[in-house]
Amino acid sequence: MSDLAAKSGEIVLGGPPEFQTRGGLGLQGLQTSYGAKFKEFKPLDTAGPITVAALKDNTVNCANLFSTDPSITASGFTSLTDDKNIVPNEAVVPLIAKASANNKTIADALNAVSAKLDTPGLEQLVAKVVTDKADPAQVAKDWLSQNGLAK
Repeated sequence: MSDLAAKSGEIVLGGPPEFQTRGGLGLQGLQTSYGAKFKEFKPLDTAGPITVAALKDNTVNCANLFSTDPSITASGFTSLTDDKNIVPNEAVVPLIAKASANNKTIADALNAVSAKLDTPGLEQLVAKVVTDKADPAQVAKDWLSQNGLAK
């Protein structure tokens, strides 16, 4: 993103409306950390179809999307590297009911999934559900089986 900052005056940035006033990860954070001052900001949806369409039709030149969004690969978009680490880690974190927290079987299952599921893998799973319209339960079952986690 440091390279982007040098050209930011020529770039129309799109993102959710709160991106305009959000501190760390928003226009303020991009200016403070990278020195980026964009030509214009266009408020869009929160990393959804309006943002994707705006990138495709060049209404915006740069936009905020989730790293697992299948439209990034499908549309040939380029993901930028946050070389100053202002974007917080968005790791998938399993959540369980407090009553199950001490159940070793559940903990072992969650740890096994966490050890195998990474961002590129999650992007592929999301693409199967969102783009290919596959059944989420079947996608999950297939992934568990392919990774030796299904019994």
